[in-house]
Amino acid sequence: MGSVKVRFYGALKHELGVEELEVDGSVRSLRDLLDAIVKELGDRAKMALFDESTGDLRTGLVVLINGSPASLSGGLDASVFEGDEVVLDRVEIIEVEGGG
Repeated sequence: MGSVKVRFYGALKHELGVEELEVDGSVRSLRDLLDAIVKELGDRAKMALFDESTGDLRTGLVVLINGSPASLSGGLDASVFEGDEVVLDRVEIIEVEGGG
């Protein structure tokens, strides 16, 4: 059976301590894939990927499926197939105000 390749970038890669993960290709949606990642990596992945108060994806999490934003393909319900490549990154924007 094939697999889905997951690549982690930026702060997320450092936070999870992994750059790449192969997940069983039997997953059918992004939600299934993220659940498999949490099962594999444990609580640190759950905390990094999901907002603990709402259960939604954390703000700033960027998810690409074969180079296309998952948000344009159904979000957590986006289809994921054997052989797909999923990229996860987290973008944090900090506003800096200064005066003088």
